[in-house]
Amino acid sequence: MEKKDTFKKNISLIHSMEKDKVFMIRFTVNLDGKMATEMTTKNMSPQESIGLLEIAKQQILDGVKQNKKEIFRGSKDA
Repeated sequence: MEKKDTFKKNISLIHSMEKDKVFMIRFTVNLDGKMATEMTTKNMSPQESIGLLEIAKQQILDGVKQNKKEIFRGSKDA
């Protein structure tokens, strides 16, 4: 009976890994210098979100080191 329970748990774990994950951050900087942020996540743990922020930070720093004029890439839709 333990084998059936273990099998069911493995199936549900695999199913949860197949879900789409979303992590979006929007920074809005007004002309008067005020800044607003909005963060949206779906099917992501806080640790995964922090990891993605660290990756983005490193990419920005790498771009600055290479004197790139255009560090950020934007899109209309995610």
